[in-house]
Amino acid sequence: MKKDIIKLIGSYLVLLILISVITDYVFTCKIINSNKESNYYKLYRLVYENNPLELPILGSSTALRGYIPDSIGRDIYNYGITASNFQKVEPQLLVELSKDKSTPIIIDVPPLFFRHKKKPNIRLEDYLPLVYNSEMRLFLSTYGYMKLWYYIPGVRYFGHYFTYLGMWMSVDHQRTNRGHNKGSRYVDKVNTSEKFAQHIEKRLSMDMSIGYDKNMIDRLDKIISEHANRTFVFVVPPVHKSCYEAGTDLNDFKQLFQKPQLQHNNVEWLIFDGSLYDDTLFLDTSHLNFKGAIRFSKELRKELLKKKII
Repeated sequence: MKKDIIKLIGSYLVLLILISVITDYVFTCKIINSNKESNYYKLYRLVYENNPLELPILGSSTALRGYIPDSIGRDIYNYGITASNFQKVEPQLLVELSKDKSTPIIIDVPPLFFRHKKKPNIRLEDYLPLVYNSEMRLFLSTYGYMKLWYYIPGVRYFGHYFTYLGMWMSVDHQRTNRGHNKGSRYVDKVNTSEKFAQHIEKRLSMDMSIGYDKNMIDRLDKIISEHANRTFVFVVPPVHKSCYEAGTDLNDFKQLFQKPQLQHNNVEWLIFDGSLYDDTLFLDTSHLNFKGAIRFSKELRKELLKKKII
């Protein structure tokens, strides 16, 4: 009798595990991986894309909104993800550098890029399916987000299913003033003068001085030194003049780039002055709108061609 009960319980457990694994697989393939506009998809693509000719753009929302790949060159993909600083870009950079490639890497460097955060803005939904990748797993572990059950199919998404479904059902792509181009997500919109004045007022109340964390610079130095076959192109994007009034000083970037740790033959630094951009080219004080992104992308292309990077 006891053996029969044990067998029955065992059968149900096997069936439950089987259902969990199948459900996890279907949900991952049909819901999560099919949403090509999500942050997760970019990380997934970065991990598994092995086109030897692809030139990646890494960075934050300034990269996401401001770099239009087709206006820059061929085989370029925009991996920009919102709320990213160096801490979030670092594991992405290491994933890219693990590939057998020699193409340059463009890294967007907005004013606060090298500021340290005790805990970066991490959205678990962007990383859960990728915990088997060593760099992504180490990143989550470093900031106390990694849990053992993230390895278990059928359990790892617990508490996140509705978030994934919400992103999958998003109708963002149907909005007439929004568009996509190889990872970029641009907004074709010009704010009213009143609305833009509100953006400026908010920006002027913030500290936008660049600052930098020495440990980050040292880690970056090590990464660059160990990958002499790749060219690292650091781009300071144009931001609204109110950012400069709030503390962003382009001379501070020039001084940062002259530090011994960042003096390498495989490094290029490009600085763009946003004070030369009219208000109508900005979505807000730190992001370009579509027209601004087109102008910037074309100017970036010229500089990349001039330096024979593309």
